[in-house]
Amino acid sequence: MNQYNRQIVNNSIFSIIQILVVTLSAFFLYKYIIDVSGIEKLGLWSLILSVTSLANIGNLGFTGSLVKFTAELSVQKKFKEINALLNSSIVGVGVLTAILLCIIYVIGKHYMGYLIDEKWVQLAIEMLMYALISLYVSIIASMYFSVLEGVNLAYLKSLSFIFATLIYVIFSVIFINKYDIIGMAYAQLIQAGSFLIFGVLFSFSKLERFQLFYFKWHKEKIKEVFNYGVKFQAIGVAQMLYDPITKAILTKYGGLDFVAIFEMCTKLVKQVRSLASGVLQNIVPKITTLSVTQPKEKINEAYLQINRINLILLFFSMVVIIPFSKVFSILLLGYVNNHFIIVLTCLVIGWGINSLNIPSYMVNLGTGNLRWNVISHFVIGVLNVLLCFMVGYFFRNGIYIIISWIVALIIGSSFIIIEYHIRNKLNLTIIFDKVFFQLCSFFILLTAINFFLIRNIENIWISASITLGLILIYYGAILFLIGSIRAQIKAIIKTRF
Repeated sequence: MNQYNRQIVNNSIFSIIQILVVTLSAFFLYKYIIDVSGIEKLGLWSLILSVTSLANIGNLGFTGSLVKFTAELSVQKKFKEINALLNSSIVGVGVLTAILLCIIYVIGKHYMGYLIDEKWVQLAIEMLMYALISLYVSIIASMYFSVLEGVNLAYLKSLSFIFATLIYVIFSVIFINKYDIIGMAYAQLIQAGSFLIFGVLFSFSKLERFQLFYFKWHKEKIKEVFNYGVKFQAIGVAQMLYDPITKAILTKYGGLDFVAIFEMCTKLVKQVRSLASGVLQNIVPKITTLSVTQPKEKINEAYLQINRINLILLFFSMVVIIPFSKVFSILLLGYVNNHFIIVLTCLVIGWGINSLNIPSYMVNLGTGNLRWNVISHFVIGVLNVLLCFMVGYFFRNGIYIIISWIVALIIGSSFIIIEYHIRNKLNLTIIFDKVFFQLCSFFILLTAINFFLIRNIENIWISASITLGLILIYYGAILFLIGSIRAQIKAIIKTRF
């Protein structure tokens, strides 16, 4: 195994550790906030985070661009150009993002009352200010880590985020006790500052010939980065039609408690899903390197390998959520909440289908073919706005609104897979093969058996033990009955990429 591939493995391991830490931390904080401040305040904090995310448009896609172009420049040993590109990007993005943050704050301050009850408005405005400042610091920090990802040192980002998350949890507990829910905003600001400090320190120690204030204008390279970044940022613009819009409509027609349920379920599903997307994202710089140094056939070979890895990761990770939905509901809310279980199940199905496009999405990122990534996100975003608003307006039901979001997600996601396979003359049976349907059958059987065994059991620990036992049997059955899965896992362990 060469050094570059070994580093990909290290990056992936730390990505998994990061996902586990963030998931457990979120799980703990959600439970803590509900117990101390109540579920409505959790919903309010979730809504504020969604509003602040609109400011991400200010980075013009430079964070994604820096990964790709740093990978290219590192192959050419142009380290000073990487340094200049990073600092120029920070200045440009910093100025534009600051302007956008001010605009969002002014708009939020004047129109927050249209979404939430009057009793929450003043608190929401105060939290919005701190959340926007935190986002600004995080955006700057992310640019340092984008360069580190580009030189195949993504594990440093994971390591930094792990420590920043632990700092966030500690200060959240301290500040919530002292200041109530606004303490989350204070803790988030400390987390963002920690993340930035880690980014600067690791850039000094790991990037060759790095200088904090080195500036040199590379017009052509900046133009390339900007052109790529605009396409990348179009994805960010489309994603503004996802979470913020869905939560705004949920707030209006479902209530803050439904926003909180949607937040908890979404966080859980997306974090578990990150076991696949987070690991495979570490391969983007490798794809960029292959696109520069190797013929197209090598990209197709890599795509086939990524598909196999993605399928295994999805069915070994997403499977644990639905059987444990009753347990999660009791742990977080203190009782079996049917709305929580339904929302969680719908999100697992939606994001599970969406995750089938991870390989084609990542290869497009690495090769710079972003057109259909962008189109897919806009289809999802537009459908989400139309469906959620119509369903919310006519039915005023939170579950129906969330199902509308899932329908939009599934339809839009299919565009990337279909286009990629047509463009590269690949058969869809690469994804939907015999192994895929075998895994689906095992999963449905596991879920059905688990449902009938624990439906009348009130004790959470007995339910969790039965579910865990069934999942272990599920894993064993897959490995014993599907020989190709065993072969693929051995290939992954040997990292024959």
